[in-house]
Amino acid sequence: MNLIAPRPGGAVQRLLGVAPQPLAAAMQQAMARIAGPPLSSTPLGEIVAFLQPEPPDRLLGGQKARLRLLAGWQQRLEAACQIGPFLPADPAAALLPTTAWAPVLEASATALAAALARDGASQEWQLTLGWPPAQLLAPHRAALQPWQGAAPAALAAEIGRLVAAEMAARIAAVEAALAGVTRQWRRQPAATPHEASFLLLIERDGMAGLEAALQGLPPALAEAASADLRGPMPPVHFAAWRVAECRPDALRQAWSLLGLGEGADAASLRRSWRRRAAALHPDASRAAADGAAMASARDAYRLLAPLLREAGTDLPGLLRQAGPRLVPAETPEGAWDDR
Repeated sequence: MNLIAPRPGGAVQRLLGVAPQPLAAAMQQAMARIAGPPLSSTPLGEIVAFLQPEPPDRLLGGQKARLRLLAGWQQRLEAACQIGPFLPADPAAALLPTTAWAPVLEASATALAAALARDGASQEWQLTLGWPPAQLLAPHRAALQPWQGAAPAALAAEIGRLVAAEMAARIAAVEAALAGVTRQWRRQPAATPHEASFLLLIERDGMAGLEAALQGLPPALAEAASADLRGPMPPVHFAAWRVAECRPDALRQAWSLLGLGEGADAASLRRSWRRRAAALHPDASRAAADGAAMASARDAYRLLAPLLREAGTDLPGLLRQAGPRLVPAETPEGAWDDR
């Protein structure tokens, strides 16, 4: 099921995000200092949307060209974030033909303004913590002595087990500390077994609280730790908006896949998704587990949840509004009502 609007041909613009109208001029100047396509702005009442043309040869320049485009996009978002509140768009799913943007933005202006007020003042940071392997294994030197003559694979497995146990204690302590000083956080894949990486969503003035929380970790767990904190960025991984492909056939397919009645609402959708996910999840029944069916059900939920949340309607209402739409960031399944 295709949730994201397909990459269009012809003249295309990328939405970078929206900002409060009083900050628009300064923000556009800051972003324009970063090399890249020319910027344009579209006033939407109390907010302003920033767009840039997508180079027509974006798919022909190879991996290096795409990485340059991505780096320029990220630097512009960082520049905007330094000026003030900014609600970003999803870099992978914010492309439309130039002529299609005006009605899409106008239809979403009220929802974008509300999301900007709610999420725009937050900043995204990446935190990576690491510990020297020797530090993690120091309490277990005596326990490792009997393993010195073991086969290398067996010794490596035991060392891995001990490192994992030590890291689990440290990660639990860090997560408890983050819970009190962040709006949200997410674990990220770490580069090595003795590192832990997190994406953090904090308020613009929340750095002091974060630093205090990390410094307050138990000394036995914090000893010899290194910390790498990168940011700030607008909340790209938490609150970025994307263009959804709302074709009538895709809406009907998603509706049918989740077993919804024509008049179902957002609450009905959540209940249906949870029943479907529980039935297909391996933890519930390995015999009933079906990865492909689970992925299709998740895609159907991801398509319908933000549309029903924003539109507050049923299937006939969505069909009347079919076409490209800006929808909120993906959130954990079933959590749309918690935002």
